Parts: sequence; C-alpha cells; structure tokens
Amino acid sequence: MKKSFILYNDQVELINELTDIQAGQLLRVLYQYSNSASNDTIQDPSVKMAFIAIKSQLDRDAQKYSEVCEKNKENISKRWNKKDTTVYDRIPPDTKHTDTDNDTGTVNDTDNEKEQKKTLSSCKPNGACPHQDIIELYHTILPELPQVRTWPESNQKILRTRWKEEPERQVLTWWDAYFRYIHESAFLTGRETDFTADLEWVVRPKNMTKILNGRYHKQKHGGIMAWLTEMQGNSPES
Repeated sequence: MKKSFILYNDQVELINELTDIQAGQLLRVLYQYSNSASNDTIQDPSVKMAFIAIKSQLDRDAQKYSEVCEKNKENISKRWNKKDTTVYDRIPPDTKHTDTDNDTGTVNDTDNEKEQKKTLSSCKPNGACPHQDIIELYHTILPELPQVRTWPESNQKILRTRWKEEPERQVLTWWDAYFRYIHESAFLTGRETDFTADLEWVVRPKNMTKILNGRYHKQKHGGIMAWLTEMQGNSPES
C-alpha cells in the first residue's frame, strides 16, 4: 500500500464548489481509494463528479510511480550487486553524527565553472548534471523540507559529484525514488525531532550513504533497494 497520494492546486475549483460536508466526504473516499483502490458507493452527485475527476489523476500518478519503482529497482540493483561493496562497510554505527565536512569526492569535471555560477544546468544529452530538474523534483516530492533559495557553486559541485559517481544516478527517475524514500523517514522530514534535512544535507556523501542504507528509517526496509521492491509489490498493478 502506498503511503501517500497527491492533490493538485488545479483541482481546487472542484473543492470550492462543494460544501464543507461534501468536501469531507470526498476526502474520505479519496483515502479509501488510495489505500485499497475501492470506495463506498457515493450518493451525492456533486461529490461523485469531483471524485471521478480526481480519481483519473490518482490513477495516472499510481501508474507513473509504479514505472519509476520498477526502473529504479533495476538501476539500483546494478550497483548493489557489485562484488566490491566495501564502501558500505565503512558506515559508522552512530547515525546521530551527521556529515558536516566538505565533499572530498573526486570527479573529472569538464563543466565551465564560471558559467555554472550564472545558471544551473538542465537535462542535456552530454550527461551534465541537471541541477534545476533535481531541485524541482526535491521541491515537488519534499515540500515539507526547506526550499532551495540559492544554489551556489559549492553545492553544485557536491551534487554534480553525486550525479557522476554512479551510472544509475544519471537519470532523474533515480532522484525521484531517492526523494520519495527520504519522504518516508520521520527523522529526516522533521516529524520526529527538531532536525530537518535539506537538499545540501541529503547529497553530502556520508549522509547519502546512510540514507541509502535505511539508517534514518524506523521501518527497516534493508535500504532503498528493499524499499523499492516493497513499493513495487504494493502497487495497484501488482
């Protein structure tokens, strides 16, 4: 079962046409449908019309999410099935201490550094890190986390390094799944303590490694790959 569903601002006109009682009925039916792909018989014609309109978007989102899960499960398995996994053996046991040092990863960076200060790159055939697209995904999937107001060169370098480190990370579907996995963590999203992660924090190397291994999730999925497998199994198409 999916843990969430999305309502869009362009649907607000449908809600505004309903009374408070009707809007409450609609919300209950949407939750029922999202959790079990079923709903009680709707008697009120206004509520029924609004539900039908929103239901089609929920179905499209569910289909897209299922495809993302399947794609990323394949991509991430390539990394996790490598024989050399010693990088994950060096994770410190104390997850309360987070990464505050500078990114020390090395990468052959051919981007024009001065140009990067002026503008964020977008999806390009040459595989350049699409900073703006990743930031937009972060804002869409994790609206509860601090918004990115500025993205200086130092942060661009960290994100660019994470992008280039592994082939599976060089597609936006990987980042979509990564941010959705973060959304599942009460600790990272401030639902458990006063701490709230932000984009810079989650792309730092030590923090990303801990996140990918499920260190900040109460429900121990065994890491992001196991979580993707679980989500795929719970999708409506399964």
